[in-house]
Parts: sequence; structure tokens; C-alpha cells
Amino acid sequence: MELRDVVSKDYERVDVSTKLSTVLGVIQRKHPEVLVVFDGPRYRGILTNRWLVRSKILPDTKVGSILRSVPCLDVGTPVAEAVRQMIESGVNQLPVFEGEKLVGIVKGWEILRRVVGGRYGDEGVEKLVSRDVISATGETPLGKAINLLRENGVTKLPIIEGGKLLGILTIHDIVEVVVHRKHRETVGDLAGVRPSSPLGLPVKSLMSSPVVTLPVSARVRDAFREMDRHDISCVVVDLGGGEYGILTRTDLLRGLLRVEQPSYRVQVSGATMDKHKIFDGLRSVVSRFENLLGDIYAHIYFHEHREVFRGEKLTLCKVRLYTSRGFFAGKGESWGQEGALHVALDHLERQLLTAKELAHEQRVAGEILSGAWLD
Repeated sequence: MELRDVVSKDYERVDVSTKLSTVLGVIQRKHPEVLVVFDGPRYRGILTNRWLVRSKILPDTKVGSILRSVPCLDVGTPVAEAVRQMIESGVNQLPVFEGEKLVGIVKGWEILRRVVGGRYGDEGVEKLVSRDVISATGETPLGKAINLLRENGVTKLPIIEGGKLLGILTIHDIVEVVVHRKHRETVGDLAGVRPSSPLGLPVKSLMSSPVVTLPVSARVRDAFREMDRHDISCVVVDLGGGEYGILTRTDLLRGLLRVEQPSYRVQVSGATMDKHKIFDGLRSVVSRFENLLGDIYAHIYFHEHREVFRGEKLTLCKVRLYTSRGFFAGKGESWGQEGALHVALDHLERQLLTAKELAHEQRVAGEILSGAWLD
């Protein structure tokens, strides 16, 4: 498969001079994941729903002032490289050029559609699912839920009470509410009436329910089929014992990259410290478990809080490892990014040691059962 085989010319186009109020109307009517922005005939960038929700902007703001740069792909770019660029940029739809001409956009979902019928579709989701899930209760106010999403760098929030899954709140649900309110503030539903803020609403009134759920034994093909059938961006995976994980479209892309390009890859978000120190710290931990882990894809995320002590901000660090043997995660808080990274890596190392001991016990048990240790 070549990139040109999955390039689409079906996308929503807006001009840099377009006001946000007009953009919100387009989002309400057509629900695009991204908008491709032009300055006359010239491509300028992409605007996503996630950026709109997280931006503190006025309806009269022009699109050109809130653009962010994303990777631009050449039509000859290998598909695996396109997937890597999507994962590292956090945008699953990227522009594709032939020379200086925009020929369309490539969607990660369409790449997956082409490959799930093959060997990748037979892969188990157990190795891909995110298990360190941040959740909320049904009474959690929307404003607090949005802060949870921002602070933890996630876009899905399971709603759980008493070990029971009630629903899930996603960026798409928030767009429906927040964007709708911004649009009403601009054009008005009733003359002279200002809509009340939705941030105090309990998430149970906004969440998607019932939730599409899969067992931990499901295959990639099963997850793709359910997401495609229901036009959703994630499924919840029942891990048993009242525990749940999240499997997103991006997780499926990460898994594809691991299959197509087995390697040791690291993605870092929100870092201000020296990235070489980050890589060295991670390598010092995982190098001792290479036989256990196999191929590794790591995502290291930093979030700085407002609190400051001796010039260092209180920082959250989360380290996620997607490996051939499953998913591992560590997180920690400390003053400054280096301290937070150290705590998170220490947490991760304890998880890996536990997994190594378990693997050893299982191997010994297998040898005993096979008679290898019998006289």
C-alpha cells in the first residue's frame, strides 16, 4: 500500500480570515474532525476540534490566529512514516503534497481499514489497551472533567461508580456542548438571552451511554469493526474485576507502527528539560528488561501545575510503554520536570520488576509441569 492510495480530497475548507463564529456553525452541521485552512489558494494549516475546546478564544477571533503547525507529508512518504508522524503530532489526519500542491489529506482510520484484514487484525488488544485510566463519577461537573482531561493529556473519561461503567465522556461530547454554547453566544437562539455556562453540569447528562465494550481477549479486527460501525473514537475494554481500560484509534495506529516498524521509539509531550536526559533516564530503566519487553513504543507526558516552590513548578509526569508483551505505565509528581520524571520512572520500574518475577514464575511452573525438574 502506498500513501497515494489512501489520500482523500474529501475535507472541509475554511479561509484564514473566517471568524470563529462561522467555523462553529460548520462544526455543528458537518462534525468534521479537522478543518483545512487556506489563505486564498495557499494552504496554511489545520484546525482540530480538540484545539477549539481547549482554546480560550472569542467568537470574533479569526481562524488564522489560532492555527498550529502539523507535519506535511509528501505523496511518496512511506505509510509507516505517515503513521509515525500522526502519532507524534497527535493529529490523525495530515495534509499530503505533491511538490507544492496540496493533493488531499490522509486519515489514519483509512490506513487501518486497509490493514485490519491482514495479520495485524489478528493481534490481541490486550497489548494495546491503556490501563492507567483516569475516571470520574456521574456527578462530576463538566468543568472539573475538562481539567482532568487537560491535566492528564487524555481525550476520554470513563464514568464509573461502584465499579460499574455508566458511560464515557469524550472530546466529541464536549465539542457538542461547549461549541454549541459558543455558537449561541455569537448568533443567539433568542434575542437578548445569554445561555448559562455548561461547566457546572454533571457529566452524566452529557456522557455517551451505553458504552461499546469489548473483552480483553478481543482482536484488533474486533475493535476496528466496533469503532467503525458506531462511528466512535474508542472502545472500553473490560479487564475483569471491575477494572476497565481504554482503546482508542490512536492506540490502534501505535500498534500498527510496532508491527510495521519494530523498534524502540519515544514520544515526549510538554517537556522543557533536556530531552537527552529524558531518553537516558528511560533507557536506564527499560534496558534491564529488554528480553521481557521486546519492541517498545514509549510516550512520556509532562504537565506543570501553577504551584511553585524554590523556582520549580509542581509537575506531573506519566510514562506509558507499549511493548510486545503488553502495556506498562508509571506516573509521579514532584517539583520540577527532572524530579517528576525520576518518580515516574521509579514507579514504572517497580511494575516491570513485578512483571519479570511473574514471567519467571510462569516459566518455572511450565518446566515443572513438563518434567524438566523431575528426577
